[in-house]
Amino acid sequence: MSANNTPPLSPSSNEGIENLQIPAFWNRLDKRYDWNYSTTPQAGLDGRSVEYRRGWVVGGSSSINACGYTRGAKDDYDLWARITKDKRWSWEAMWPYLLRNENWTLPIGGRDPAGQFDPRYHDTKGNVRVALAWDGPNAHDLRALEAATSKEMKVNEDFRFNLDMNDGSPRGVGWNQFTAGGGERSSAATAYLPTHVRERPNLTILLNTLVLRVLPSREGEGGQLDVRSVELAPMIARSGGRSSSGTLSPALQALASDLSSAVVTPNSTRTVTASKELILSAGAINSPHILLLSGIGNRTELEEVGVDVVHDLPGVGKGMSDHVNVVVRWRANVSAEVIDEDQALLQWRTNRTGPFSKATDHLYLYFRLPDNSSVFETWKDPSPGRGSAHFELPLEKSAPEIPGYMAFLTPYSRGTVTLSSSNPYDPPLIDPNFLSHPFDLAAITEGIRTANAFYSSPSFKRDNYIMEFIGPDPDKLSKEEFEREIKKTMGSFLHAVGTTAMGPWGVDDDNDGDGAKGVGGRVVDPEFRVRGVKGSRVVDAGVIPYVPSGHTQAPVYIVAERAVDFIRETWM
Repeated sequence: MSANNTPPLSPSSNEGIENLQIPAFWNRLDKRYDWNYSTTPQAGLDGRSVEYRRGWVVGGSSSINACGYTRGAKDDYDLWARITKDKRWSWEAMWPYLLRNENWTLPIGGRDPAGQFDPRYHDTKGNVRVALAWDGPNAHDLRALEAATSKEMKVNEDFRFNLDMNDGSPRGVGWNQFTAGGGERSSAATAYLPTHVRERPNLTILLNTLVLRVLPSREGEGGQLDVRSVELAPMIARSGGRSSSGTLSPALQALASDLSSAVVTPNSTRTVTASKELILSAGAINSPHILLLSGIGNRTELEEVGVDVVHDLPGVGKGMSDHVNVVVRWRANVSAEVIDEDQALLQWRTNRTGPFSKATDHLYLYFRLPDNSSVFETWKDPSPGRGSAHFELPLEKSAPEIPGYMAFLTPYSRGTVTLSSSNPYDPPLIDPNFLSHPFDLAAITEGIRTANAFYSSPSFKRDNYIMEFIGPDPDKLSKEEFEREIKKTMGSFLHAVGTTAMGPWGVDDDNDGDGAKGVGGRVVDPEFRVRGVKGSRVVDAGVIPYVPSGHTQAPVYIVAERAVDFIRETWM
């Protein structure tokens, strides 16, 4: 961010909120920090709706997520380069940006992490603090590491140790990296908006303010609309305990007081126009929602809900892809670990160590289906390449059951974000369309078999540590029973991308070989400019054309760092 630009930001404050600082509290946050979205009823999940958490706070979902930091595979970025027909998006070309956001930090507490990461793939000069857990390995980790290095497990090439999953080749068993340096969550807010940045005279942060729509400022060259204005209004109370007033720290209360003349009053709106261009970074759900409310989207669908069409751009809100969460379980012969939460909180407050200093467990297994899998006899492999994984399995220590919250990383299914009405205060219709393509359930079936094969290794069977596979087991249930059990508990990893997808220069079609035909065209060019209008870019997860084979937090930071240079090159 240049010192000469003034972007307004409009969620609520997260400064000084302990629950947001503690990494382990990501799954116990109350609804005031959440947009409280849910999906439409999912036909693929027998009509169930799924919660769809989005961060209603400075830093967005990076302030409420599980702190996972995975870049994905080289193949993901090379796919982006193929889709955009722009080599600047390849892994090799993106390497400086892969490093630029990262501030690699040694584990809090001083333990030696040697042998758990490769320093060649990390940097210490960025803003986002990334680290390994403060402790480990535990007894469960040691069994997993033994399985990954044993000769008996070489039947699967992914049952091996991977020194660093962020080296571009994530397959194997490796140590999880967190955005939690120093035992505290490192979010987009803490990394990019620290106190000295917020105090800059040219930066205005509007809290509890809703972006209603973006507006044409004037007609640009060649008859194109110049969309550089944004209409703002107060955020009114909504379900889940959120209020328009919020609770601000003294520093931000003072900031709000200083800005009192600029803050809109209830039932009023205010329009702000950018002198150069408008950057929309509301996320893969809210950015398309704002564009659609602005009359930028599919003409027919906009007219159906009474929105005046400003620019017919059919791809807006289409092409959504996401990771699904597949729940499997094993019974373990181990006593449950009891955490004294009062003591753990005191430990965290004292020195930022202890169980509350990490968001999830230590080790992950990334694996592919074999090339000769029966599913590929019927369907083409949708993954970006052999260096990528089809599945992520957190190797979580628990008792008396070991859960496997397995992420299916390469779905064929595509969803949409559309308008429920023309009212900006109404939530969008989020339809991930889970399991709408038969490949997905067939691949998940094989993925569960592979996960169970890993937990069937001698190291886990020794001492009767893993007693049995609870399931759902595709080899013990009928096809109908198995699918019914899967659909009961399946959810989202909340990794939506593709709703404002980038594509080639001057081309607005889907015949690009990415396995995503029929999603309605691309929305932005390779430098994030909205097609067919002047003055606007979208920079967030929505521009990523296909969900990567890892969590989306790191790729979004990488995309944003790339955008910085595109914007600088335009104006400097």
